[in-house]
Amino acid sequence: MLELLHNHLIQRILPFRKVENIHASDSVNIWMGRILLLSFFLPKHLQTILLIAWCLTLLFDAWRHPYYPAWRLKHGLLLFLFACSYFYYCFFLLGIQDADKPILYGFLERKISLVFLPPIVGYFIIRGGPMVWKQMKWFAYGTTLFGLMTNASLPFLYQNFTHFNHVDYRNTFEAVSGMHPTYYGLYAIFSICILQFEASTIERWVKSSLQIALVLMVLLLAQKVELICLFLFFIYISIFTVTPWKSKVVRLFIGFSGICLSYISIPYFRQRLQEVVVFTLDRQSSGTNSMDYRSLIWQIDWNLLRENWLYGLGPVNLERSMTRSFQYLSFLSGKELGHYNTHNEYFNQWLSFGITGITTFLLILCMLCIAAYRSRNRLFISWICMLMVFFLTENILSRQHGILFFTVFTGWFYAKQYLPKSQIKDKVSMP
Repeated sequence: MLELLHNHLIQRILPFRKVENIHASDSVNIWMGRILLLSFFLPKHLQTILLIAWCLTLLFDAWRHPYYPAWRLKHGLLLFLFACSYFYYCFFLLGIQDADKPILYGFLERKISLVFLPPIVGYFIIRGGPMVWKQMKWFAYGTTLFGLMTNASLPFLYQNFTHFNHVDYRNTFEAVSGMHPTYYGLYAIFSICILQFEASTIERWVKSSLQIALVLMVLLLAQKVELICLFLFFIYISIFTVTPWKSKVVRLFIGFSGICLSYISIPYFRQRLQEVVVFTLDRQSSGTNSMDYRSLIWQIDWNLLRENWLYGLGPVNLERSMTRSFQYLSFLSGKELGHYNTHNEYFNQWLSFGITGITTFLLILCMLCIAAYRSRNRLFISWICMLMVFFLTENILSRQHGILFFTVFTGWFYAKQYLPKSQIKDKVSMP
C-alpha cells in the first residue's frame, strides 16, 4: 500500500517519461560507463575530480530528461543502511577534541561515497540499460594495462630490482603505482571473473591472454587473501562449470602443474609459500615473518573487542588504541614494530561503532548476498563472495580504492535487477 501511494504521488508531482530500454543515446551511455570503470586506475585527486564531474553530468542529464524507475522499499532500505554507516562517523563530531578533528574529517572525506555513489551509479545503470552493463570488460582492460605498465617500469626505476624479495616488490609496486597491492589484487581477481563470465564478445585467445597476464600479476604480488580467492575461483570453474569428468580432471591437473611451475619460476610466490609453511610448523614468533605480524594484529583486535564489544571505541579512539598497543609491544620487544590497523573489516566496524555498527554492516552484506543469489548472476555472486573473504584480512573500506570498489559495484549490480529480464543473458542455474 505504501509503495502504491508513493508511486502515485510521484507520478502526480514529478513530470517524467518512462523509457523502456535505453534513455540517452547509446554512445553517450557507453562512454560514460567506460569512463566510470577506467577511473579506478587514475591518481586519487584526479579520480575524485573526474567522479564529481561524472556525477554532475549524469544528474544534469537526469534533470533534463526525468525518469523514475520502479521503487521498492527494500531498495530504499539498502541505501538507508549505507547512509547510516556514514552518519555513524558524523555522530562522533559531537564533543570531539580539536586534536582529533583532522583524523575524523579524513574518514568523512573518504567515506562520502557510501552515501552518494550507490544510488547515482544504480540510476545510471537503469537508464543506460544492457548496453552499459556490457562495458564491464573495460574494467578488466584497465586492470591488465595498469599492472603491465607498473611492472614494466620497475626495472627502469630500480636498478637492484632483481635482488628484491617479495616484501620489497610489493612496497615498490605501491610506490610506483600509487595503489596498495591488496587493492590491485582485488581488482585483478574481479577482472578474471569478468573475463570468465561477462566477456562473450571478446575473442577467446584475447580473453585467455588477459586472464593469464592477470594470474601472473597476482602470483607476483603473492598476497595471501588473493591467492586464496584465486584458488577458490579455479576450483569453482574446474568442478562446477565443466560437465564431463575428464575435463574436470584435466583442468585440475593443469592447475596443479601451474602451481608447481609458479613455485619454481616465481621467487615472490615461493617466498610467500615458505613463510606460511614456516609459520605453520613453528608457531613461535620470530618477528621476521609477515604471518607473525598478522597473528599479533589479530591478538590485539581480540583484546580490544573483549573490552569494548558493546559500544565500541569510535573510529578515532580505535586508531589511537592500535597505535598505543604497537608502541607498547615495541617497547617490550626492544625493536620497532610499526603500527597497523585492524586488518579485518568486520573487527573494524565492530570496534568503531559497537553492536550497532557491525549489525548495520552485516545487514548490508546479507542484502547483497540475497540479491546476488536471486539474480543467479555468477559475476555478482563472485563479487560479493570475494569481498567477504577480503574483509576477513583487510580493511578494504579504509582507503579510497576500496570504498569506490564497494560502492560503485553495489549500485552497478543491485540496479541490474531493474533491467528487462528478456535482455539478461547470463542467468544460470546454481549448482
